[in-house]
Amino acid sequence: MPQDLYDQDALAWSQQQAELLRRTACGERVNGLDWEHVVEEIEDVGLSELHRPCTLDGLLREDWTVLQRQLEESSGSTLN
Repeated sequence: MPQDLYDQDALAWSQQQAELLRRTACGERVNGLDWEHVVEEIEDVGLSELHRPCTLDGLLREDWTVLQRQLEESSGSTLN
């Protein structure tokens, strides 16, 4: 069941897994945790956060360059 839900509805799967993890954290024995995908999703979040600053930095530099070019074209001046 968790595998099917994971493939069909990521939001429902994540809500279900979060609830099961909360119950497990409180000491309850639960069935249905999709450990393979839970671990995979946690790793993916970590990797995306690792790469995020580079992405934002790149986007900001790109936007700044475009803005500077537009200002230069319209007024003949540059931003420093």
